[in-house]
Amino acid sequence: MDLRDLQGDVTPPSRLKARVEESLRNRGVLQSARRPSRLTFAAGVGGLALIGAAFMIGRLSGGRGGDAVGPPRYALLLYEDSTFTTSVPEQALVAEYSAWASDLGRRGIVVSGEKLGPAAARLGAWGRDVREGLSGFFIISAASDSAAAAIANSCPHLRHGGRIVVRRIDPT
Repeated sequence: MDLRDLQGDVTPPSRLKARVEESLRNRGVLQSARRPSRLTFAAGVGGLALIGAAFMIGRLSGGRGGDAVGPPRYALLLYEDSTFTTSVPEQALVAEYSAWASDLGRRGIVVSGEKLGPAAARLGAWGRDVREGLSGFFIISAASDSAAAAIANSCPHLRHGGRIVVRRIDPT
């Protein structure tokens, strides 16, 4: 999920509101026969706000943390150096990587990724000169470390002389 997907009105679904109201009625906090008190109204609004916040957090996190919600996620970190083949036009590379990611999506593998720009700020203590650069990344879902490695091994980046580091994303 991309943050641009969140533009516009983000309201909880109407069925969610109905479930909250029903739950509040069952607890005796919300009564439909008479006008609710200010305390009851505030409790209802607070409950809806909490549910709305949980809904938004789920949308922002993509609903996947590698726990009971879904399969583990992995970062495929793409590196390039002087051995990376650049004779292919960039537009063709983008099309090739996009086709690979689309194929993963059709197979039910959650995938997102971005190309990184050439400029980088290096902060902190660097013990050695890093000559190869991180050029992009993909975030994928996979059932296991070996499944993630197999997916990474199918990435076109390797065919062009790039290198890939696979890192499991620990839920936070």
